[in-house]
Amino acid sequence: MRLRARGMIDTLDSPARAGSDFADNLLNENIDWIDLTIQVTGIPSTVLTSAFWDGFTNQMLKEAPLLFPDVQKVVWICDHDFQEDMINEHLR
Repeated sequence: MRLRARGMIDTLDSPARAGSDFADNLLNENIDWIDLTIQVTGIPSTVLTSAFWDGFTNQMLKEAPLLFPDVQKVVWICDHDFQEDMINEHLR
């Protein structure tokens, strides 16, 4: 399954809040987390910061800790390689 995240991320929020809300939005969707690809292209790099991924990771661990191993296997499509590296670092 491939999911485009652009409409699920509020780029006007702080990065930490946007990441936390993005996690909640994903958890509220009927998503099959097995073989999931999430495309985060087109989202400003000022939003997809370390704080965004901290907020995302913390919210996922808080709300769905049993799901986290599947979240770690998600394939992320980003505009830049350094963004993929940052995601992988946060989801370890």
